[in-house]
Amino acid sequence: MWARRRSTASARSRAAVAALALAVVLTFALIGAASGPAAGARATSAPALTIGAVRLPAAGATGGPVSSRVIVHRKLVRPAITKQPQAVYTAPGSRVRFAAAASGYPKPTARWQISRNHGASWRNIAGARGGTFSFVAVVGQNGDEFRAVFRNTRGRVVTAPAKLTAVAGYSRPLVHSEPSSLTTASGANATFTAAASGDPAPTVQWELSTNNGASWSNLAGATSPTLSFLASPILSGDEFRALFTNVLGTQLTTNATLTVSGAVGGGPVVTQQPTGQDVPAGESATFIAAASGSPAPSVQWQVSTDSGQSWTNIAGATSDTFSLATTTVAEDRYEYQAVFTNAEGSATTDPAILGVGNLLTSNWSGYAAVGGGAYTAVSATWRVPAVTCPTDGSDSNSSQWVGIDGASDSTVEQDGTYSNCAGGTANYGAWLEMVGNTTVYNPGGMEYNAQTSLPSGHTVYPGDSITASVSVDDDDDWTFAMADTTSPHTWSYTNPTTIYWAGADESSAEWIVERPQLCTPDCQLTALANFGTAAFSNALANAGNGSQSIAALGGSPVQMIRSDSDSTLLAGPGALDGTGEIFSDTWYAPF
Repeated sequence: MWARRRSTASARSRAAVAALALAVVLTFALIGAASGPAAGARATSAPALTIGAVRLPAAGATGGPVSSRVIVHRKLVRPAITKQPQAVYTAPGSRVRFAAAASGYPKPTARWQISRNHGASWRNIAGARGGTFSFVAVVGQNGDEFRAVFRNTRGRVVTAPAKLTAVAGYSRPLVHSEPSSLTTASGANATFTAAASGDPAPTVQWELSTNNGASWSNLAGATSPTLSFLASPILSGDEFRALFTNVLGTQLTTNATLTVSGAVGGGPVVTQQPTGQDVPAGESATFIAAASGSPAPSVQWQVSTDSGQSWTNIAGATSDTFSLATTTVAEDRYEYQAVFTNAEGSATTDPAILGVGNLLTSNWSGYAAVGGGAYTAVSATWRVPAVTCPTDGSDSNSSQWVGIDGASDSTVEQDGTYSNCAGGTANYGAWLEMVGNTTVYNPGGMEYNAQTSLPSGHTVYPGDSITASVSVDDDDDWTFAMADTTSPHTWSYTNPTTIYWAGADESSAEWIVERPQLCTPDCQLTALANFGTAAFSNALANAGNGSQSIAALGGSPVQMIRSDSDSTLLAGPGALDGTGEIFSDTWYAPF
């Protein structure tokens, strides 16, 4: 997770973000070294480094790893169930759907589990992630129970179990008589009828919409197939429908509109104006508007990309609420308005401006893709940048890596290289880590939760071409792979044993240059080493739709600034090329 602010945001916007900030620190470990310290390096006076629960000598003493943690500036909220899954009754061969939801920040991830012994034990269902789980029921699943486990950095919460009953002969409601729209005089009886079959026989509940179908409410006592009442001018334009329900599911009729002659018409009047939104790239933005009128007006949202000179209808944006699921920097300063229309005329809201800025952090620079699915793989190739060390012999550090998670949660699964200066001498190395994994694996003496030292022969040199990837399968087995393809330094590495870990959120992918953190024992960000330019290529990730580029995934640039109160730019990425896979990250200013 990172501190998020618009690069062009007002002082008020920055203050609002700062007020919500809560620093949460994540660690990752660096491993391997291409060269030891120069003669005279400060072997005893340099502070020690803390990596997870392991205390190591300082980089200036050994040329070895440097501590690094992701800095978070958002308030975290543990998950809370907002929607429980419901029991399902169905016939074998029918499609079953369980749904659940939870609130929290970061947005909780969901994983579905099954119990076949009345809840005595539970196991994960491979590939069953997200708020819904759907499958075709078979006879052997009758009596199975399902639940969802929601997890974020603040904790986990489990829904109540929902039981599946799969019995031959049952059938869900099927509407075979729809209600018809009606025009009648004020004071006359208005009657709507509907019918449906099903086993068990379905019940019925009539519903009313007074806003052109945008929302619906139950009509008290309207629970028979025929709905009858006295027509009134105030009801003209209202819509009615029937909801049929049995244990297998529900079925809605089509909508029927009531028109009452003699009703007094009125053109739309805007009662709620949309308000402008300022959000970091990658987050959602929502605009809300409302209007009165008789008959109830319809609504069409429009967008302007030229400061209001021209407007274009947004396809499908025909309700009072309009949302952009994922904003991009390209949409900065777009304007949005709603046009309400009925038979008496139209009314247009004031325009609302959308502000979208680059993601800002005090220790990351590069690109991040957030949301859009569960990320199961990330990869890239880069040249190990040669650092220019300070002439005063002071230490500075930088890391280049790819990873899953960390942009919107507290876990990070990553591998990469580092280019550091220790006592005036440059040193280089490779590393991998699973931040947040408290389980210790020990294949050949390597511990993935704190630091993994590659076997000898995996040396890194400036200018070498490094290809790295991180991936996870449906069984939560992780693979870390790195290769140096530059002769004569060529080598390749893949973790030699299975790494099982189900604690990752898999909610983002990153391609990053990082400014690490030094703990002495208090933790502070180090000086950012002058790495010049780090060139990334073949930057890809898989969020459920195959391997895609940063651009195809809607990835956003991440800029590194000095601190939350000092926006001096330390490093930042250039624009993506035409493939959406290539960019360069540039060092701008000494610390």
